[in-house]
Amino acid sequence: MNKKEVNVTLKWVLSNLNPWMILCLFIFGVTSSFEGVLNGYILGYIPRLNVKDGHSLIVFGIAAVLSYLTVYVSLFLFSLLMQKAIQTLNEKIKGIYFRANFASSFNNPNLDSSEVLNNMTSISKQIEEKYFEPLLFLFQSLMTVISSTVVVLMTNPVLGLIYLALSFMSLLPSYLGKEKMKIKTDMWSHSNSNFLAITRDLFAGRFEITNFGVKKLFMQRFDHSLYDEEQRYYQLNAFQYVLQFISWLFAILITLTPIFIGLWMAKNNILGVTVSTILTLTLTADHVVGGFRQLTNFETQIQSTEGIRKISWTETKTDQEIAQPVAGNKLVVENLSVKRGDREIFKNLSLSLNENEKMIITGPSGVGKSTLLNAIAGYIPIEMGDVKFGGHKLKYSDFVFISQNIWLFAGTIRENLSLLQNFTDEELVASLKKVGLYKELGSKALDFEIKEQGKNLSGGQAQRLAVARGLLRHKKIFLLDEITSSLDHQNADEVHRLIYQLPSIVIEVAHNFNEKIAQENNVKIFNLAQNTK
Repeated sequence: MNKKEVNVTLKWVLSNLNPWMILCLFIFGVTSSFEGVLNGYILGYIPRLNVKDGHSLIVFGIAAVLSYLTVYVSLFLFSLLMQKAIQTLNEKIKGIYFRANFASSFNNPNLDSSEVLNNMTSISKQIEEKYFEPLLFLFQSLMTVISSTVVVLMTNPVLGLIYLALSFMSLLPSYLGKEKMKIKTDMWSHSNSNFLAITRDLFAGRFEITNFGVKKLFMQRFDHSLYDEEQRYYQLNAFQYVLQFISWLFAILITLTPIFIGLWMAKNNILGVTVSTILTLTLTADHVVGGFRQLTNFETQIQSTEGIRKISWTETKTDQEIAQPVAGNKLVVENLSVKRGDREIFKNLSLSLNENEKMIITGPSGVGKSTLLNAIAGYIPIEMGDVKFGGHKLKYSDFVFISQNIWLFAGTIRENLSLLQNFTDEELVASLKKVGLYKELGSKALDFEIKEQGKNLSGGQAQRLAVARGLLRHKKIFLLDEITSSLDHQNADEVHRLIYQLPSIVIEVAHNFNEKIAQENNVKIFNLAQNTK
């Protein structure tokens, strides 16, 4: 076992992007951040223009157009590059997340593919929207803050500091209401979770609720939960509007006070303040605070993803890494013990099969037949014991595990049989003939299109295709878990006659089986209930 971990940080992001892309993002991020500066500088310069000097007006107009064009072209290119960077990072993170779940799934055989897909999509989307995008925008906002601050202080240091100081007061309402907003958000989140849980419970128990005549009582419970959830949501939004109203009141003070101070300084010729200076500072200072507010917001989003940006998993070594010489083709299960929580399923269980021997594991429901098969395969953890084949620890390349739910995907028989590995058509056809599928599927059997999850194949055909996969790869062990439980007797008997003739060791878990066919093929019967200590 090899434990791995990926921590998605700034260092990880930079290491997974092309250096040229990083350089271009930096350049366009800087140049696109000057929009606020341009607004303040150009509009502030207008009062100083000599409207009677045509040449000056033309130069000013050309310079303004080129400046804005540079900023907006840079913003366009930055946006395109940002999306390309996010595409690259999304591919990386989704690939890592899928491989992590794929590797970890061997310790969790019940892991559902739809669950993995939903989680992968949800988590990668959260990382995209609350880490990758804010991280890139954070840089742009930082450049806006820096460039705007420089312009403000260069225009007039004293009045500039007054503008900045008063502008930062606009952050006070949100800062002072931050804790209370968090409390109200948590209260709504808790209420919403409770409402969703009650809704799921009511829908899941709708038949029992109807049968026992308690629909009215449960609907009252639903209505109460719904009202509580909506009321909490209203309180959350109402508090946001209160903070917004306070911010508007602050805006009156923040916007007009420095203007009046500036006008007073201009009237008294203090520090060279002019109307042009006031215009430039008024239009530029707000971008400092706006950029700072964005920085705070982006930082909050980035911090919110800290937990999901750490992906760890345990990877099983590949068969090539643990390949060992085979010393005879005997399967030995020795002193195997398995627990589920505090419950002991079986203890010190041993069995062995020689080359090509067959065994049926039987016993009452719940005794642990499938658990034993999964433990032999290494799909679930064991307390103690060993499973060896040919003198070495049983590895995945030694066996084929077939359950009643055969994994088939949308594609041809060729693709489903070869699993995208390189086999000749002759080899593929030979394996299909061995399981009696070649004639059933028509003259172009390899090109037969299987629908998603094998919907256009019968249960028996799917089982035989799974057996053919193992025969194609000359597997020496077949582990079969209730593979005929959903088949009728005739198809079940055909599948059993096939597997009992395989040149391999076969262990089959079966609740019901044809004793006559088993006896005819010298199949061992292992009653788990009688052999469990």
